Amino acid sequence: MAGLAAQAAVSPPASAQAAAPPAAPVQTAPLPPAPSGREVRIGLTTDPLQARFFASRGLVILHPTKLTPLWKPRFDEPVVVVLDLPKGITPRSVFRVQVGSFATEAEAEALKSDLSRLVPDPVIVSYNPDRNSYRVRAGQFERREDAGNLTDRLLDSGFPELWVAEEPGPASGKARLRLVDSRYYSQLTEVPSLLIQPVEPGGTLEVNGQPYRGKVEVRILGDSLKVINQLEIEEYLKGVVPNEMGPATYPELEALKAQAVAARTYVVANRGQFSDSGFDICDSASCQVYKGYGTEHPLSTRAVEETAGLIAVFNGSPIKTLYTSTCGGHTEDGGNVFPDMKLPYLKGVDCYPEAAEPAILRGREDLPTVELGSGDSVSAEVGILFVSGVVGEEVFRRKYLQEETTPGDVQIWWRRAFGLVGTGEAPPGFRFERGDLLEWSRFLLRAFGWGDRAKLTLDERDLPYLLTQKDSGDIPPSDRLGLAFLLGKGILSPFPDGTLRLHTRPSRGLILKWIYRIADGYQALPMARGSFRGLADGSVRIDRKGDLEALPLAPNLYLYRRARERTYPSPRLPIAVGDEIAYHLNASGKIDVVVLESSDRGVADDRFSAYYRWDVRYTRQELEDLIDKRVDVGRLADISVVRRGVSGRVIQMKVVGSRGTFTLSGFKIRTALGIRETLFTVERQADPGGGVRAFTFAGKGWGHGVGLCQVGAYGMAVRGVTFDTILRHYYSGIDLVRMN
Repeated sequence: MAGLAAQAAVSPPASAQAAAPPAAPVQTAPLPPAPSGREVRIGLTTDPLQARFFASRGLVILHPTKLTPLWKPRFDEPVVVVLDLPKGITPRSVFRVQVGSFATEAEAEALKSDLSRLVPDPVIVSYNPDRNSYRVRAGQFERREDAGNLTDRLLDSGFPELWVAEEPGPASGKARLRLVDSRYYSQLTEVPSLLIQPVEPGGTLEVNGQPYRGKVEVRILGDSLKVINQLEIEEYLKGVVPNEMGPATYPELEALKAQAVAARTYVVANRGQFSDSGFDICDSASCQVYKGYGTEHPLSTRAVEETAGLIAVFNGSPIKTLYTSTCGGHTEDGGNVFPDMKLPYLKGVDCYPEAAEPAILRGREDLPTVELGSGDSVSAEVGILFVSGVVGEEVFRRKYLQEETTPGDVQIWWRRAFGLVGTGEAPPGFRFERGDLLEWSRFLLRAFGWGDRAKLTLDERDLPYLLTQKDSGDIPPSDRLGLAFLLGKGILSPFPDGTLRLHTRPSRGLILKWIYRIADGYQALPMARGSFRGLADGSVRIDRKGDLEALPLAPNLYLYRRARERTYPSPRLPIAVGDEIAYHLNASGKIDVVVLESSDRGVADDRFSAYYRWDVRYTRQELEDLIDKRVDVGRLADISVVRRGVSGRVIQMKVVGSRGTFTLSGFKIRTALGIRETLFTVERQADPGGGVRAFTFAGKGWGHGVGLCQVGAYGMAVRGVTFDTILRHYYSGIDLVRMN
């Protein structure tokens, strides 16, 4: 149906130009009553030329003031609203040079007065609803590069922080709205806006295939079409919270409740920002992300309902609830990132537990780690196979694991492993002559019946690509498919020198590694997984997908740490709330093995984010191209940090280019450099001529770093902190009240 809408908008068939046939009389249901309580109007992000609407039980399109149907009494099929522009007129943009942004209109007007005496170009002051500030911009250009001369003049006049901004161009005043039905009949309207709502009371309305609660207004805005969703605030929040903090990724109710209160406060404090355009706030990250009914989730809906009406206030007024995804361990003062956000409650704070000392588990101190000739090691595998009944205590002797084995040594291990896995058996009539790796590979293929799988999943033509080890030429032709299969499954591994060493005997440790990998591949190892929630009275509290249980610890613990896909014994195992663990329960229901999924991110509350640490490298030309989209510096020579904030974020940076030296401050640094956060260091690589060849940014966090740290809120909730405490931590000195 999307293709239908596009065709109707771009080139409707001839029948669409004819008068629409008279609609058959249809008995329509009474219109739903206006929602009770507070409403909000959201400007949706859609194509500026068309939008497609559908409701499963039908929809009505109404005159904006008379509230009478336009064209047809109702539509039971999709209908497209198209912006009808005279031929030759298309929506366009203009470019201006931004010189400053101020909290008050008086400050902006003062700068405008100064600029008007310096440059002949037009200077305008406009209100920025995104930041509740007044910005001063000069010039009006059709192309970004045309702003260069004005940038030079302003730079010479002492204005170092300049920004080339894109704005919608002036309206032609000739746009009209056209309705196109599913048969390509169309009706041109003479109204500047129209209302669309589902016939079914409480039903949803699809906008470009995405369902929304409430109703919508479609209006002409300049030479563009704007779709505005109108609904109650609480219903709106159900489509915001899961998009700002995904319940599937961060399934902690208290964190989602904190997000719900922050989002509710945001819309109350910023309501009416875009009133000149006919709506309250936008649906993107410039405001807060809203995607409607189709993205609602039971857990985030519960968070909205359990905090219904609650907002955060400071001195009785709703606060500016800025929030950021990942703060890298510390948030920043608002005024250091956004000059107009120098507010007493937007102060940089730690994103760490008050008591950062992790819990300590203590276990056996005689657990071995054995480095295998293949470059692997065996450690936790031994402990897990021991508690699973495959091997005995002898495997905890390092020398025993390092010794070469004969097939007879480990027959009992394989019989037990076959029983544990539930498949495989000793191949009838199979005989070992040398007990080397080649014979063991034949044993595995026959024991588990993998010969047919190897023939089905591999082709002889694959082998020159797969068998590239130094001694792969020594593999007998009849064994090549089987060896490639075992290598592909990760059971066999080349040695560090790139050889297979097929005619050497494996060690007992290597045999155990094979058994473990096979059992793990068949999901036959009796290990459970969960999130550590703390220690209490000799028990471990574990969260398993929302189910919290306390499990007692066995007196003889086998403790391991897994880092970078390798495991090591850890008789003293530091463990923080929220860490992921694998564990085994013995016959008495007690935990006897713990494998910690170790992280190098420490214990910050926002360490659960994939962007807690990051780095990115740009060549000089790549970075120059990025900066040039915002500031025309000419040929980039260097960048340097001038000042950092309380969190260590870069809040002022100097950019040196052939056009001069420019100073960037606050959030403009992030957008100009195209990086995730301003909490970073800069490394340079020199070229042969002494210039800079490349820049590497190594940083932490994702977002602007001000206000509520969303992943940090999740980390606090994991530790058992309630939503009100989370909010008071990130917003200093606030109170929580219910809206009137």
